[in-house]
Amino acid sequence: SIIKIGDSTFYFCSNLALTSLPENITSIEANAFYGCSNLSLTSLPENITSIKSNTFNSCYKLASISFPKNLNDIAYYAFRDCTGLKQITFRSTVTSISTSAFSGCSNLTVINAPWAEGAVAGAPWGATNATINYNYTGE
Repeated sequence: SIIKIGDSTFYFCSNLALTSLPENITSIEANAFYGCSNLSLTSLPENITSIKSNTFNSCYKLASISFPKNLNDIAYYAFRDCTGLKQITFRSTVTSISTSAFSGCSNLTVINAPWAEGAVAGAPWGATNATINYNYTGE
């Protein structure tokens, strides 16, 4: 059974239209879904701890993402130019989010974060149109 999606595995597979990933996936490497313009995931497997650089860059159909509780960090340009992305929800505190993780996500207007303001540096991480709902509990 597959537990890792390697570097650039689906690079520019514009017809790839996945809505979910298998829960046994533990690692998604850099550029894995770069340019997969029809990818429409709404959540990531619970065992993902890191989102590497450019992993979802230019995935235009991503609209709303709920991040796994085990997520620790999001690298630079991880979601760059995901113009369909409107809302993201963190389900636990992360250690690090690159200041450019959501660059070019011009329609990302809502970030739900369960931590206090200032707990993760660099907010809003390139999402210049976003409002961050700190201390979000999902209610």
